[in-house]
Amino acid sequence: MDYRKQPKKSLSLFGKLILTLSLILGLGFVSMMAAYLISDYAKEDPQVINKAGTLRMLTYKVTLSSLAQTNLHTRLEIADSIDELWRDDKFYRFRQNQNGIGQSFNSAHNEWRAFRTALLNETTPLNELEQRANNLVNLIDIFVVDLESRAMDKLQLLRIVVVVSLLITLLLTGLILYWLKTRFEEPLFALTQQARQLSQGDFTARTYFERNDEIGILGKTLNKMSDTISSMYGDLENRVDHQTKQLQ
Repeated sequence: MDYRKQPKKSLSLFGKLILTLSLILGLGFVSMMAAYLISDYAKEDPQVINKAGTLRMLTYKVTLSSLAQTNLHTRLEIADSIDELWRDDKFYRFRQNQNGIGQSFNSAHNEWRAFRTALLNETTPLNELEQRANNLVNLIDIFVVDLESRAMDKLQLLRIVVVVSLLITLLLTGLILYWLKTRFEEPLFALTQQARQLSQGDFTARTYFERNDEIGILGKTLNKMSDTISSMYGDLENRVDHQTKQLQ
């Protein structure tokens, strides 16, 4: 069994280029996916804010209807439409959350239930009804402010992701260009110079690359070829000198 030290395997030039391109494409893909997920998660916020504004408008409408002493049937229709809006699927995730924005939603929703009970009770004093309506609208406003704040946070996060991705991409691109220059351009230039010197009869030119890819193999091959040709020329010159001396 041959226990001699085997040269380390190295990626080919093509493999290194593929790896480099894959790294850039992978970073771009991750950045786009992160931006997409954040924007997709935030796209419902404007719709929720719009529905919250509709709740506020209907609350004023039903309150004015009560102050104008319209019949109970009209108030019940408006209250049912508000109830339906509160049960909208867009609000589902807030109903299940008892912290932060979910808490402000549930506070407003609970206030609406109390307001609805008072609204449909014909014995409720108008000043109490008006006060409850103002409390409800204030709680809805708090919910809307929380929604807007969350939407701005998502927008800021999206900006950070885009900016950081851009900076990382620029940094990575700079490093890759430097790597390509030192690992490809400069060695290829040195090999070209060596080949040019060999073509001009200068067999002393050498390149030294401590690598096992195509460039390293090519450099070792050129060095070996230079040694061989130089040795052949040396032998030829010695023979010519020897023949010359014999003829003399």
